[in-house]
Amino acid sequence: MNTPQLPQYGLENLYLFPFYQGRADYKARTGQDAPPFDAAHNVKRWLDPNPQSKSRLITYPLVLARDEKNLPVPDASGAPSVEPLTMTKEEAARVNIPPDNLTATQDTVIPLFEYDCPIRPLLPDEALVFGVLGVVAVRNLTLWREQVAKQSGAFLPSDRATLEAIAKKLGV
Repeated sequence: MNTPQLPQYGLENLYLFPFYQGRADYKARTGQDAPPFDAAHNVKRWLDPNPQSKSRLITYPLVLARDEKNLPVPDASGAPSVEPLTMTKEEAARVNIPPDNLTATQDTVIPLFEYDCPIRPLLPDEALVFGVLGVVAVRNLTLWREQVAKQSGAFLPSDRATLEAIAKKLGV
């Protein structure tokens, strides 16, 4: 698990599987063309290379919860919420990436829903938050508090350690 040592970072840092921005990204990273886009199914830009389930379905316990308009759903505290995602193992092992130039016509229906990539469990000092323009981000609570304290001029634990070291040298 490679967690950025930043106060706040993108949700993509929690993804369990590779996420592809588009068909060109898929080809550049896998060396293969993406499977043909199927407009009858939801857009899916990630794939589970080895879906593990004894049944034909697989459930991923943590995926960003979205409403009917595909907007992130806040929990009771106002933070972004997660929910389980269940799909067939075949669907889990395949991407469904639309062409970059896809536009709606009378003959083409563009799915409005996109499957979010499953994420790993949050660490004890992480929380999901709504960032700029409502984009979901991950906050490292320890580093966030330190950043806020530094910006406010508050007394930090590192300040206490420095003063204790000085006091020890002075024999106080």
